[in-house]
Amino acid sequence: MMKRRWTWGCALLITTLLWSLAGCSRIPADQDTRPAVSKTQQERLNKDATPTPTITPKERPAYFFSDDRSEYVYHGSFLFNDIVEQDVRLNIDPIAQFNDGMAYALKLEPVEGVPEERLCLGYFYVEGDRIYRFEPTEENLVILQKGKELPQNGMIICQDKEIEDPLGEDEPGYHAYLEAQGNVRVYHSYNSQVNSGYYESYTWEKGKGLTAYRSGFGAERDAIELKLIED
Repeated sequence: MMKRRWTWGCALLITTLLWSLAGCSRIPADQDTRPAVSKTQQERLNKDATPTPTITPKERPAYFFSDDRSEYVYHGSFLFNDIVEQDVRLNIDPIAQFNDGMAYALKLEPVEGVPEERLCLGYFYVEGDRIYRFEPTEENLVILQKGKELPQNGMIICQDKEIEDPLGEDEPGYHAYLEAQGNVRVYHSYNSQVNSGYYESYTWEKGKGLTAYRSGFGAERDAIELKLIED
């Protein structure tokens, strides 16, 4: 009887973890989260990428969270139907172990009035000083869970070297660039093709991880702003 209870307990734990990760992939097809990046734009973005380092999985990442905690607390500002100011937990859920790194899902706990698809900050692959971001889709989750290859639509959102915007400042389209400020790296992306275009930024600090995050649409519509509450 004890063996049967233990078996059912393990099955329930595994099912709960899979549902948690799947909840990070429910983005409607018409949700304007991140504009598509053309092959030419992707090539221009990647030209400033530093060579991929050869590391072992046991090495601590430079800019990602440096300890083994599964959640961090942020002060959040949420501007949707109402303005909500509250502290909120960000869950760091491992997806798969790769030979040279780890894949994670970053998702906020539920916040009243905030759509579930905005609670997931994305899927992330981390190796050394480099962090890739992937859209939280079912397809990307399946690929990452295998732990063998990365999805093709990833963006480098953190590394030691800066990345220039592939477009001019006044050129309409999808802008993306990475700034280096001492031990801090700030990734910006925004769509300037329309006034209500989507924007997003991640602030990473060496030895601390994600210290700030912003996303939303033009005129601060449906906006989220997070700031890490440090111990």
